Amino acid sequence: MLKRLLSYSAGLYAMAMFTSVARIGLRSLIAKTAGKEALGAYAFYGTAIALGGSLVAFGLKRSVAKLVAASGEERDYAPVVCAVMAIFAVVTLASAAIGLALSPWLDWVYLFALVTLGPVTIFELARAAFRGQLDQRREIGLLFAGICVQTLFVAGATVFSGNPRAPVWGATAANLLIALAVVGYFLRRHGAAWRPAALDASFRTTAFRSLLALSLPIWIADVFGVVGHQADQVIVQGTLGYAALAEYAAAFTFIGLLDQPITILSRVMLVTFAGGHYTEVEQYRTVTSLSLAFFSLLGLVAMTVAMPLTPVVFTAAYAAVPTLVAILSVSCVFNAVEVLNSSLTIARDYAEANRNASLWSTAAYVPLAFLLVHQGGVVGAAWSYVASWAGYALIHAIYMRRRLPEHAAIALRKMFLGTILYGLAAAAIRWSGSAWWFAAVAPAYFCAGQVVGVWDLRRVPRLARSLLRQGSTPANP
Repeated sequence: MLKRLLSYSAGLYAMAMFTSVARIGLRSLIAKTAGKEALGAYAFYGTAIALGGSLVAFGLKRSVAKLVAASGEERDYAPVVCAVMAIFAVVTLASAAIGLALSPWLDWVYLFALVTLGPVTIFELARAAFRGQLDQRREIGLLFAGICVQTLFVAGATVFSGNPRAPVWGATAANLLIALAVVGYFLRRHGAAWRPAALDASFRTTAFRSLLALSLPIWIADVFGVVGHQADQVIVQGTLGYAALAEYAAAFTFIGLLDQPITILSRVMLVTFAGGHYTEVEQYRTVTSLSLAFFSLLGLVAMTVAMPLTPVVFTAAYAAVPTLVAILSVSCVFNAVEVLNSSLTIARDYAEANRNASLWSTAAYVPLAFLLVHQGGVVGAAWSYVASWAGYALIHAIYMRRRLPEHAAIALRKMFLGTILYGLAAAAIRWSGSAWWFAAVAPAYFCAGQVVGVWDLRRVPRLARSLLRQGSTPANP
């Protein structure tokens, strides 16, 4: 079982890196071909989907993964998954109709975002179902196809049209095509479950009601969490316009080197914790240490490569990007720990901690983001993004103390020490202005982390032997 988890994680990490490279290439093409306004609009389209999608999805993506992971056979979960997909097929039509009706009063980006909400959610639901059963071949195949179609459509629209709206047109068409393919696949595989009588029966089952009950606190946490981490981009667009948002989006292109793998880890660890792995205190300490060491290294890599690559990838007009990346990368410390904590509390049926942490952190963050953007522009927005992750991670760890006090104590200590160490290392690299300083700073950073106990890399060989030993033992059916 654990070997499967390792293999699955490695495959998804490879796809995450492929996604990050594709994103860099695509945004570079948009910046050079269609200009800052086009890149800003394309980035805002993604933000609108993230905000609207968190509201529409009702927390079902993660709860579906947990439901499938707890089910023994495909026939046990397929009717419920198909019923959820059928709901979002209707949502797609309804949101498109609402967008068309409101188009005279909406910014054009919102119209395309409304059309896309349902298709994106259907795609993510399919991935969640495959992930719950650790079906590596199907999830990675679906993800690879989605990335290729998205890249092809956006790049084609940008090159052949040149219109500032072309990247958004291409992305919308790609998302609709991918969703149609997903629904077609599930219709062919589980045709009987899509009949009206079967769907009605699925809606009445205990499994469907339990799914909704679990989804409610996750949904509240997701909505406030996305608002808490995306409001800065909405504020930048509303205050400074699409051109300023383009620089912010370019910085997040490099941060994607962190964001994609961290997202993958959160999804895999939810299934892992739900299966009973790594929840003991010492096991948790080990995986938290490794997560923090790995993602902080990626953070240093992202801010280092941003210095020489920004003028090459985005032209000299994006001069603020290296500084923005250096600031945004500080959030990796909180992300690396929080991604495990959020999955752990959901797996332990304590999603209320996620919900409450999102509520409090968002309430504090939104006015702070307005203040920092008005005072510092995109640099202020970058600091507000770091503050949003810091607030959420710290408040969530405090709530964890009620049921998981030892885990919470480990998380708080590692975040506190990790932030100090990472800030010093990032400041040294950025102050030098040279990517070559990474070669000197990174080893010193890892040694300092080992000395103060932020991570213990001596545990790695023992963990590897344990995984191999347990992986060679046949898993229970």
